[in-house]
Amino acid sequence: GWRKEYNQVRPHSSLHYKPPAPEAKMLVTLTL
Repeated sequence: GWRKEYNQVRPHSSLHYKPPAPEAKMLVTLTL
């Protein structure tokens, strides 16, 4: 899922805010 890829791409961001966020999902979609 995008959550796993997101954690691999930006692990430091996961510590600041939860990955399963609408904005985070959007960011990953644009990045990929």
